[in-house]
Amino acid sequence: MIPLRLAPSADSASRGPLSVSSMASAKKRAAKPVVSTISASTPTGGATGVATGTSVVVTFNEPMTAGSISSASIELRQSASGALVGSNVTYSAATQSATLSPTVALTPGTAYTVTVRGGAGAPQVRDSAGNALAATTTWSFTTVAADTTPP
Repeated sequence: MIPLRLAPSADSASRGPLSVSSMASAKKRAAKPVVSTISASTPTGGATGVATGTSVVVTFNEPMTAGSISSASIELRQSASGALVGSNVTYSAATQSATLSPTVALTPGTAYTVTVRGGAGAPQVRDSAGNALAATTTWSFTTVAADTTPP
């Protein structure tokens, strides 16, 4: 086997010798950070006929900080009145998802808006590295109409 010798370029001479650690540093600098996003949600935006006993599930594209996920950072409101719906919010690291469970049944035939807070303002949903969700995300759904059929 013949050893390969590379002639240094003028540019490499000014930076010094290339080492494994300098190559790793260059790779680390070049790596793009993962931007936290919502990868799925149920009910979906614009859904109609949603059961009044439903929970909202928000799935993220990467692990999130459980302590940043609460009823302050993920909320449900009646769309028309803006009234906050009391709820419990939990996070599952195994599924990378938050579940918002209303403490009362939702009103039939009513539009609701889900808000997941991100961006610059607090409170924010944050990933495991402490980065906030890129922006606040909202969507709406409507519950099933009340059954008015006589027995």
